[in-house]
Amino acid sequence: MLSGKPLRERAASLVQSFSDHCPLPGARRKALSNREIEKALEALYRKAAAFSREQRLGIVNRARFAKAFQDELLDRGYPADLVMKITGAVSAKALAGNQSGKPVATHSPNSS
Repeated sequence: MLSGKPLRERAASLVQSFSDHCPLPGARRKALSNREIEKALEALYRKAAAFSREQRLGIVNRARFAKAFQDELLDRGYPADLVMKITGAVSAKALAGNQSGKPVATHSPNSS
């Protein structure tokens, strides 16, 4: 089981990578297109999912990782409402469900 430090370090690494592509709103840089933001978010989801799979994170460590990721975004000055949206998306797209990368079936159409 991973301790908190590697989880926090990986979360910080992912936030750094994300902030390199999507700096803080209002930062002195040209405005990003929706496509550029979408690409940065997709890369973030892939990296978070890969980390979760490689480390075989259980539910507790996935929650710790999501919290560390959220805290890191807030510490860097991202607006709280944006942080909540990004963290929620990372949790849903990259950390939730099974670790095979396939959707989890919740209901069988033939069951009553």
